[in-house]
Amino acid sequence: MNRFRHRKRVLTGLAITLATFAALGASASARAATTPSITDNGTSAIIATEGPNHTLNSYWQTNGTNPWHKEAIAGSGSTYSAPSVATTPDGPVGNLTLVAAEGPNNSLLFYYRNAISPVWHQETVIRGPNSAYSAPSMAVDGDTIIIAVEGPVHTLLYFWQTIGTPTWHLFIVAGANTTYSTPSIGSNSTTQFITAEGPNHSLMFYSAAPGTYPWTTETVNGDFTTYSAPSLTTNSIGVLIAAEGPDNSLAFYWQASEQDSWNEEIPAGVHTTYSAPSLTDTGATAVVAAEGPSHRLRYYWQTNGTTPWHSETVAGNGWTFSAPGVAFTNVSIVFHETRIANFVTAVGPKNRLLFYWQLGTPTWHREQVAPNGSVA
Repeated sequence: MNRFRHRKRVLTGLAITLATFAALGASASARAATTPSITDNGTSAIIATEGPNHTLNSYWQTNGTNPWHKEAIAGSGSTYSAPSVATTPDGPVGNLTLVAAEGPNNSLLFYYRNAISPVWHQETVIRGPNSAYSAPSMAVDGDTIIIAVEGPVHTLLYFWQTIGTPTWHLFIVAGANTTYSTPSIGSNSTTQFITAEGPNHSLMFYSAAPGTYPWTTETVNGDFTTYSAPSLTTNSIGVLIAAEGPDNSLAFYWQASEQDSWNEEIPAGVHTTYSAPSLTDTGATAVVAAEGPSHRLRYYWQTNGTTPWHSETVAGNGWTFSAPGVAFTNVSIVFHETRIANFVTAVGPKNRLLFYWQLGTPTWHREQVAPNGSVA
């Protein structure tokens, strides 16, 4: 395990109105690649993906059952990035499924529906042109929905909305020429976190207590260390980040709560990783999925607090053609025993949508969620 120095500074950005922000110049960022996004609400696995002709679709399956059910969220010409999906716990407005994606003319759109209704509702988080230049990353922090996205001229933007209210709030976390990938956002009980690829293939990290400004900025790793959008999650120890490293390696970083030092580990060496990874933590293990060589689907896991990483092949050569999404759920079995079911989704051959699951054994099971041509 390597420890290395990082630079730390405090950003002096200012909260701005949407009208002021719209006056900023356009970014040169490329359109995000299609990646399915997956979550689990305790009873169902839910996947969101961009479909043909820039449509937006959701698929869900009650855990332990078949088949998969499709819902059309938004029609042709509505979606121009990989989406981000999340859910809220039961509350005054019920259990909600949430989806965010880049819309036409670099707008940022948000969709939600209640678990008891099939109707999707749309909101404009920020209206283009010159607004959103990456796929968004979305999370739920208590009673607040939080979104991060790359903005114009490689800025980093943060939006938040109190659940059940219509107003979206905007803050510039990092200024021009700071952000060169889709960001990843997460939170714990006291702090919100964002990570993104920075200038010269560096890896940047931002943190703030909810509702406070400015955000604190840290360099997780320096120039020429990061070659994909990173993925972030939290656990009882602290903050975890995964990203593609030099020479198609897989890099993993963690920072303990109340500590400044970032710790680096390499779950997989050179020529192993050919996509942005997807990271989550089950409470017992950190897990990472990524596209491997020859379009394989690879899965890595580490018991929290231990050193070795373990690798598994979810799908062999020629089965994976996108960055994957990863999630998990707790499954009750006989005698009140609970096991963790691990989920991975990715685009397969001929743009079909695939889902993989594993429960209590090393065996991965594959299901086809949607047929050939269903994913953009």
